Amino acid sequence: MANTEELGRTAETAGIAALLEQVSRIVQAMCFADGMHPVQWSALRYFSKAGANARTVSGLANYQGTTLPPASRTVAALVKKGFLEAVVDPRDRRSRRIDLTDSGRTLIARDPIHALEQAIADLPDERRQALTDSLETILAQLGEKSFAMKSGRAA
Repeated sequence: MANTEELGRTAETAGIAALLEQVSRIVQAMCFADGMHPVQWSALRYFSKAGANARTVSGLANYQGTTLPPASRTVAALVKKGFLEAVVDPRDRRSRRIDLTDSGRTLIARDPIHALEQAIADLPDERRQALTDSLETILAQLGEKSFAMKSGRAA
C-alpha cells in the first residue's frame, strides 16, 4: 500500500502534468490561427531560423522528428499558401532549399507562439531558469522513452 508521501507526490505530479497539458492545448488552439495547423507553424518557425544548409525538407523532418513524406506534405501546403518557396540550391542543382516568402515573413511576425514567449518572459529570472532546467530534463526523459518505443525496446 502506498504511503501518504507517495500519494501526495503522485497527486502533485499528476497536477503538474495536467498543467503542462493545458498549456499545450492552449498553444495548439492558438496555432490554428490564420488557417494554419500547428505543424505548419512549427515548419515556418524552423525555416525562419534554420541556416541555409538546413533549410530542406529532410532538415525539417529531422527537426520535427518525423519522416520525409509528412514533412514534404507540410512544405507543399505552405508553398501552396504562398508562405514558402523551394529554390534550386546553386551548389547542388538536385537539391531544393526552402525559403520564407515575404508573406511567410509577415505571417511569422504574428506567430501565436509569441504569447507563450511573453508569458515566459514575464516570469522572474530564477523561475524562468528553473522552468528551463525542468523542461529540458522532462524532454530528455520523454525523448528516451519515445526512442525506445519507436525502436521496439522496453522503456
